[in-house]
Amino acid sequence: MCNRGRFIHLLLNKEAGVSGNPVPSIIFWGRCLKMYKYKVIATIVEIRGDGKCSYGHKVGDSFEFGQFTPGGLCQFAYDSLRSAVAALLYGGYFPWAADSEVTTWACPDPDRPVIFELKRVAVAD
Repeated sequence: MCNRGRFIHLLLNKEAGVSGNPVPSIIFWGRCLKMYKYKVIATIVEIRGDGKCSYGHKVGDSFEFGQFTPGGLCQFAYDSLRSAVAALLYGGYFPWAADSEVTTWACPDPDRPVIFELKRVAVAD
């Protein structure tokens, strides 16, 4: 296996999964990573201020986080969601939240903050 180039290989890991089937894995820059058990769906539920996002997002727009960064999402919104999404992707929780499966986060726009609902969803095997 070449680990000098930027590449991704999908393969079946030799270790057995829960059902005895091989576990899908990714070889990324020479490292073997298990695929995520969760994905996170970020849905815009509110735009405060005058109700218009300066990037053009609208209430109801939805973005899926998993192995890759979703396209079309404002960079500033992505930066504000990134840590929360990472925690949810890896099964983490927020001690202040009654339910960490669904939580809300906002973009940093002080005049028209876009409010996102982050929902953790189990990935089917």
